[in-house]
Amino acid sequence: MKSFFDIVKRAVSFKAVSFRASSVRAASLFVMVAIIFCMLPSSSSAAPVSRWYVKLQVAYIAENVFEYNNVILGAATDATDAFESSYAARAVKSRYLSAYINRSDWNMDTDFFSEDIKGVDLPKTWKFHVESRFSKDLTISWGDLANVPSSITLTLYDTVANTYTVMTSGGNYVYNNSSSTPREFNVIAGGAFDMVAPETSLVNTPSGYVGIEPLTVEFVGTDDVTPVNALEYSYSLDEGVTWSAYSTLSSVVLEGLLEGEYVLSVKARDETGNEDLTPVEAIFIVGNAPTSTHSSVPMAAEGKAVTPLDVNSGIGRRVTPEAPTGRSLILP
Repeated sequence: MKSFFDIVKRAVSFKAVSFRASSVRAASLFVMVAIIFCMLPSSSSAAPVSRWYVKLQVAYIAENVFEYNNVILGAATDATDAFESSYAARAVKSRYLSAYINRSDWNMDTDFFSEDIKGVDLPKTWKFHVESRFSKDLTISWGDLANVPSSITLTLYDTVANTYTVMTSGGNYVYNNSSSTPREFNVIAGGAFDMVAPETSLVNTPSGYVGIEPLTVEFVGTDDVTPVNALEYSYSLDEGVTWSAYSTLSSVVLEGLLEGEYVLSVKARDETGNEDLTPVEAIFIVGNAPTSTHSSVPMAAEGKAVTPLDVNSGIGRRVTPEAPTGRSLILP
């Protein structure tokens, strides 16, 4: 099948040859090209990519000396376990301290990489090596694990010491390096990668006229993995055209709005990055409701109601009630 660019190329050539053809034929040609272009799939329809990763820093820390190297391990929904240039950064080895992932199985121009992002299926193991000329203590640290969902557990395995360390936020592993031979470590990921988006609902739903004072709206989300207090929320006031930055706050104070109708949309996001694709909505009007006019029954003197039409005395007959002595009664 010819590509879109082949079709355009042929169309342009045809236009050059038939330049003197009628304007109707030329217009038809461009209409055909436009139709073909509209039929091409749009990149905006692609599913959002979810990713998690952990950065490990291997360092030698001493007085006036700080040498370190990093490796990044993780997974993404659009990645595989094979080589992918966007998810496999090449390592730069240092003379004194190097941390790298040996992927000779990728058959690339180098075997050493500093990043390896795999597919999301778990359990899975990443292997990396540390090579150092320092015969001292080396520290492997991994920060706060903010980019790792709570549904995933990580364990660091030292193949030389045969020790396992559960990786928790802000943790580290210290070992004594006594050889320049590369030392292998494994990071083992277990659990499950959350692929289910959270649901969002409104605690109080504004509707109708809400006045002109600040309006507080509360919302809540539910998720199969992420705790409620760890969910983040974003809202929109223009039917989802623009969204606020995500926040863990479960309420918003709407103030300074001009009078008129608004569509409030709210969506939740879990720790994995899954967003509610069906945000909850509420329609309300900023301003005061118009004052309604009610017709009142005319009253005669001394609190007596006037009955302009007596249904018991014949259809269409108007009955003139008696007025108090000395007073005239005027019917509307």
